[in-house]
Amino acid sequence: MTADATPDAIERRHAPEASAPWLFSRELDAALLVVPYLVALVAFVASGLSLSGGLPRAYAAWGSQFVLGNTTHVILTFLLLGARRDLLHAAPGQARTIIVGASLTWGVAFGSYYALDRYAPTLMDLFLAFVITLASHHTFSQSKGIWSLYAMRAPAPPSPSERTMQQRYVPVALILVMVRWLFVAAGPGKVFPFIGAVPGLEAPLPYAVTFVLAAAWGFFAVATVRAAAGDAPFYAQAKSRYVAASALAVLVMIVVPPWGSVIASGMHGIEYFLLTRRMLRPFPGEETPVGPRVVVPAMLVAIAPLLVVGMTTAPFSPRPGRLATLAMFAMNAVVLAHYFADAFTYRFRIPSVRKNALARLGFGPPLAPKG
Repeated sequence: MTADATPDAIERRHAPEASAPWLFSRELDAALLVVPYLVALVAFVASGLSLSGGLPRAYAAWGSQFVLGNTTHVILTFLLLGARRDLLHAAPGQARTIIVGASLTWGVAFGSYYALDRYAPTLMDLFLAFVITLASHHTFSQSKGIWSLYAMRAPAPPSPSERTMQQRYVPVALILVMVRWLFVAAGPGKVFPFIGAVPGLEAPLPYAVTFVLAAAWGFFAVATVRAAAGDAPFYAQAKSRYVAASALAVLVMIVVPPWGSVIASGMHGIEYFLLTRRMLRPFPGEETPVGPRVVVPAMLVAIAPLLVVGMTTAPFSPRPGRLATLAMFAMNAVVLAHYFADAFTYRFRIPSVRKNALARLGFGPPLAPKG
C-alpha cells in the first residue's frame, strides 16, 4: 500500500483549502483563540485583578456559558443529527443507540437533579462534582479532536511523539485539573476546595500543592507543544498555536480555577459552534431543507430556548423561581444527553462513522446521495 492510499493521506488530500494552515479561516481560527482570553482578561482587570473575580468574573462566566456557547451549544448536537441523517445512521444500530441512550440519559439526569434538589440536597454537590468531571473530560477530548483535525492539514502524518502526546493529553489534563478542583484548597488562606463535592468537608491537600500540579502540567505542556510544532517554532503554525493556547487554558484552570474555567468554557463553545456550522453545510447538489443560507439562522434558533433559560441565572437576574429551576434541570439534562450522543456520533474507530463525520467536516469526498 502506498502512502497516498492511507486513510490519513486521503483525508488530508480532501481537506478544505488544503494549502491553507487554518481549520476554519484565518479570522475564525484567531477569534477561537483570542476571544475567550480577551473576555477573561477584561473581566479580570474589571475585578481589580482579583483571583476570585467577584461580579465581573460572574458576568464573564455566564457569558462563556451562554453567549460563547459552552452550555447553549449542546442542542446543536441534536440539530445536526436531525438535519444530517447520514451521521445518525453512519453505523448499524447507531440511530437506535443514540436516540434511546440519549433519551434515557436525559430522563435519568433530570430525575437525579429533581430528586436530589427535593429530597437529598446535601448530595447535590456530589452529583455536580461528577457532572463537572464529565464536562471537563468532554472539553479536553474536543481539544484533542481539534488538534487532530489540524494535524490532517499537514502534508505528512503526525510524528510518533505527537501521536503519543495526543493519547496522553486528555487523561493527564483531566487528572491534574480534577485533583486541583476537588482536593486542593481553593486559594491562599482557604480551607475548602474550588468544587466542594461534600458540603463542609475541608480540602485534604493544602493550596501549595497547586504549584506542584502546575509544574507537572507545565513540563507536559511544553513537551506537547514541541511535539505538535516539530522542527518549526510553535507560533509559526496554526496547529501548534492552537495546542499552545489549549495547554495554557489548562494551566490557568490549575493555577486560578475561576478564570481558567471561563477561558476553557469559551473556547469549547466557539469550537463546537464552528464545527457544527461546518458539518451542517450541505454537500454540492445535496437536497436539504437546511441549505447554506439557513445554517447559521437554524443554529441560532435552536440555541435560543437555552439562552432564555440561561437568562434566569444571569448575574443581573433575580433569584430564579421554581419553574426556572426546573427549566435549568431540564437544560442541564440536555447537556448530559449531548455527552452520550456525541460519544456515539464520533466513534472514529468505526470506519463508516469516521468516513461520514470527516466528509461532513470537509476532510473527505462528499457522500453519495442515497436513493
